Amino acid sequence: MTELVSVEKCSSYEEEKVFLAVKKTIDNLGGMKKFVKPKQKILIKTNMVLPFDPENKRMPHPLIVKALIKLIKKEKAIPFVGDSAPVNSAQGVAKSIGLDKICAELKCEIVDLTGDAIQVKTKQAWQLHIAKKLDDFDAIINLCKMKTHALTGFTGAIKNLFGCVPGMAKLQMHFKIQDVNKFSEMLLELHHALQPRITLNLMDAVIAMQGHGPTNGTAKEVGLILASKNAIALDFIALNTISINPDKIPCLKLAKYDFKKIQVIGLKNYKNYIKDFHLPKEFPRKSSRLPPIFWAFAQKYLTSKPICIESKCISCGNCVKVCPVKAIQFNSRKKPEFDYEKCIRCYCCFELCPENAIHLKKGLIMKLFFRHERKKHCH
Repeated sequence: MTELVSVEKCSSYEEEKVFLAVKKTIDNLGGMKKFVKPKQKILIKTNMVLPFDPENKRMPHPLIVKALIKLIKKEKAIPFVGDSAPVNSAQGVAKSIGLDKICAELKCEIVDLTGDAIQVKTKQAWQLHIAKKLDDFDAIINLCKMKTHALTGFTGAIKNLFGCVPGMAKLQMHFKIQDVNKFSEMLLELHHALQPRITLNLMDAVIAMQGHGPTNGTAKEVGLILASKNAIALDFIALNTISINPDKIPCLKLAKYDFKKIQVIGLKNYKNYIKDFHLPKEFPRKSSRLPPIFWAFAQKYLTSKPICIESKCISCGNCVKVCPVKAIQFNSRKKPEFDYEKCIRCYCCFELCPENAIHLKKGLIMKLFFRHERKKHCH
């Protein structure tokens, strides 16, 4: 069966341009009527990672959410907007980016997915839980942002579904699964469990994030909106547009998916549309599939470790709150200090620092490796 992925241009976040581009992207796949039915309750599961997004690089733009709300309402369905925000409420993040006013104007409720959870069946014994509130909806539209990610390399439609796991349960998964390949396998199983609920996946790549994602990378103009019924197909084509080999991204490499059956509609010259998109410098992280006796050595010398740039730190406490193993405490100056013996290198602190005050310092062997590679390319 052919899997369709729609790709269309959108040059800016001007409201009319956004609406027309979102509509055209979905119309290529058969229109919103193909994905929602009258009276259905539709959750727009967006990505509410942190309050404030002045460069429009961290989260899907509120005007894309607005376009989806309008298109859902046109089909007489009932839209909701929600996520499980890691360090704030969904309502708090929505207010910080002006999404609350859009939802109030269009009479669309904002839903916080934190709270009670239910376990989903998986092939492996992950003990994976999703928000119980998801049962309140007939279908989900998975709205993601094109971004890099320090742990997984790339975060698109597949990784965005991790937001269906309530806050504390997300931290527990980071603690339990410290290997990037295993973590990616878990994301794929989560995607498989949620797939029957997902009616459409849509990606905001008008402005993407490159480098130190998923929160503190740099804004990158890509100028595209992508959509597909299938999240794996969408991420594969998204990587094609930014000249990234999907085999470099564990979620795509491990997906066991027949990428030859994907058909792209809309933009013809989508391949290598952007040629200078940068993954995080610390990616790929070396897999921890090592005998236990070598893991402490690998943690110390192979992986990057988080450090605090105190001049940038505002002592918000996000890093302390989100560390799944309690490896971070405030010192007498109210700045974070790390217990590297406890630290599992999940990089949640790095991901959720609003001021880019946490950087990743390469391990000694990785430093020497990259220095050698640079010298090799210079000669």
